[in-house]
Amino acid sequence: VPTPSVYSDISRAYIESPHLTSYTRSNRRWLTVLDAFLSIHLGLRVRDRLAILANITLMLTYPVGILARRVNHPLPYPLRIPYVLRLSSGTLHAPGGLHFLQAASHIDSPITQVINELVSGTFVDVGASVGLYTLQAAQKLGARGRVFSFEPAPDRFKSLQRNILTNRLSNVTARCCAVGAIDGEAYLLDLTCGPNPRDISVATDAHMVRPAHARRIPIQRLDSLIQADEPVALVKVDVEGAESEVFLGMTTILDTCRPIIVFEALSATAARVCSEILSKHGYEVSGSAPGDLVARPAQIDVP
Repeated sequence: VPTPSVYSDISRAYIESPHLTSYTRSNRRWLTVLDAFLSIHLGLRVRDRLAILANITLMLTYPVGILARRVNHPLPYPLRIPYVLRLSSGTLHAPGGLHFLQAASHIDSPITQVINELVSGTFVDVGASVGLYTLQAAQKLGARGRVFSFEPAPDRFKSLQRNILTNRLSNVTARCCAVGAIDGEAYLLDLTCGPNPRDISVATDAHMVRPAHARRIPIQRLDSLIQADEPVALVKVDVEGAESEVFLGMTTILDTCRPIIVFEALSATAARVCSEILSKHGYEVSGSAPGDLVARPAQIDVP
């Protein structure tokens, strides 16, 4: 079993991926803008639809940011304008940007499909962000189950809490912490500036962190956060390149609860490492990177 790496960096994951060239990333950016245009109607009120249009306009400045990084003068991430979405699963407050709108419009995504299979039990949302999938699972389970949500970024955690309260989700427990292979402290990095800005990431080695761009946060293993008798049915893991470390910290859950797992793999290498860990615990992984993969307990043939 691979040992936990000391540094999980979404920028590095994107750079090392042979499938995600600069051209591919640019194409994905324009697909995000197209998805946003087609989903403006999800805005709750007129002002939310106008806010979505404003975010699209800001996204169109992305080529300027590329040129600035090429000459080693990165620009700060542009202003994000918050908006509210009206979804079939409830009301979602988004802090801005287009990622949340794109995710909300993809009702046929692997994680949504698996959530729809839930009948009872516990859903664990690792890297919950503002709570899109927390909201879906909580509404689907109702009184038949509950949800644990973990998000390390304080700003996004505030949005997560707001969405839980707005939708009156009494079956959700949320905690602001990172999830990984150790119990202790980590550093939350702001990677929205620099030559390869990619959202946020977590480092566990203080020597690789510049204090100006990081804050200390708690990090815990999922085996420490979830009680051994919890009937975990589904785990979603989206932690920007550190998925393998989450799996190394949830071996008891893998062996005893046998939940279905949906996780993001940023590259073929990341998918292979995660699949190797999960296969040692009797899981079969389907899907291809980059994208969402689904791991299910292997079927055992009984003679």
